[in-house]
Amino acid sequence: SIIGNAQSLGKFKYVIVPERYENFKHNDQYKLSSLSKFMFEGLGFVVVDEKGTIPEDLAKDPCLALKPLLEIDSNMFSTKMKIVLKDCFNKTVFVTEEGVCRKEKDNRVSHQTAFREAAKSFVNLNLSNDHPADNNTDVDVEKTVQKPVENISGNT
Repeated sequence: SIIGNAQSLGKFKYVIVPERYENFKHNDQYKLSSLSKFMFEGLGFVVVDEKGTIPEDLAKDPCLALKPLLEIDSNMFSTKMKIVLKDCFNKTVFVTEEGVCRKEKDNRVSHQTAFREAAKSFVNLNLSNDHPADNNTDVDVEKTVQKPVENISGNT
């Protein structure tokens, strides 16, 4: 089930996306960090690279940011994934529904599919961000979340 609500997400301006999610050995493995950046930008957040330059307001108030984690359960028949958003106190603010990809042998495809399925939990949220990334409030989140990964993918 989904923990948290859209109102609690609206008070955050930034999402700090890791170069490498803790579940993986390589930076941007299966292009999940790139997919995360793309999705969170489409949701109206300012995305900050984990090791990049930190904006001045974020340096002064680290609690303006969320950090995503991936809870993954994979076996030879399926890949299951939840996207967990944590605040500056490492408190869970939001957890998506579980995204599932079954019977896909290609790990990159199965992980990206499970991520996109989990990301659908953001589609129906009305994220009226108190700190919008820009003035564009007409983002079509459903299209953003479901855009083909080929635009950002490469071989990993």
